Amino acid sequence: MRASYITLSLFLLAALSYAAYNENFARELVGPAGISYCKQSDQLALTCGPHCEKMKANGYKTLFAELLPNGPVTAEAFSIFYKAPTNQVIVSFRGTNSNLQLMAEFLGGIGAVYDLQPGFPEFRVLSYFYNKYKNTIRSTLFKDLNIVKAKYPTASYVITGHSLGGALATLASFDLSKSGMIPKSKMQLYNFGSPRVGNYEFVTALMKEGFPIYRIVNSRDPVPHVPPCLGETTGITGKCSKAPQGNSKLWRPYHIDQEVFYPDNTMRPGQYKICSDEDLKCSLGVSVVKYEVNTHLWYFGERIGCQI
Repeated sequence: MRASYITLSLFLLAALSYAAYNENFARELVGPAGISYCKQSDQLALTCGPHCEKMKANGYKTLFAELLPNGPVTAEAFSIFYKAPTNQVIVSFRGTNSNLQLMAEFLGGIGAVYDLQPGFPEFRVLSYFYNKYKNTIRSTLFKDLNIVKAKYPTASYVITGHSLGGALATLASFDLSKSGMIPKSKMQLYNFGSPRVGNYEFVTALMKEGFPIYRIVNSRDPVPHVPPCLGETTGITGKCSKAPQGNSKLWRPYHIDQEVFYPDNTMRPGQYKICSDEDLKCSLGVSVVKYEVNTHLWYFGERIGCQI
């Protein structure tokens, strides 16, 4: 009887979480995620094409558009917007913006020890994402958010990003919650086409923070499949491993929940599945021979990127 009660309770909690996914809002967030690729001056003026026009119509204004050099040829970027009708602050991280940056991501694909927040020696996170967030982005992000919090003390927050930006949004959401910069009761994470960020221990701790998380994947998008997870019994295929990190130097990338998977690349309204725990019924079950780069660039029928 008790086991049945626990199962029913978990089902109800899952159902509530599923109902909370707001597809119309996810479609709207393609705008902030997309224009993060634009020039900072165009973001600030919202003069960056169709995405900006829609954002202005929905009551957005740009508070910050930061470009942060992290070397002689590459830079990271994030933007902060305020949506007055809903009293929401949207923090959007830019994705990969050059071939050199893409090369650096692949070369930095090893697992780094997470030490930004204390008490998590078992965490491993992808080193490129982590180093750029920790060393290039974090101090400016916290400075800007302190200004935003003073100006909009009752606002709620949405953290978002596409591709690399989705990975940075994932790291930021955990950091912002654990540090108390943003109350977990006022935060949501929506990302698009994100790669894996950390190991199972990291994912578990992030989920325990309790704020809504929606990792949106367009059908055959290849980026959510990197870095590849390690199968429990079959090498790099099959179910992803949850094996404890322990003293092992081998890290095992694992995706955050919830996954919102659209099997059709048109991403028609309502045509999605919600999965958790690296479920083969969602993106993990897509064969490598079916990957399509174009599905990474288009979400909800709109090109994610600058459209000037």
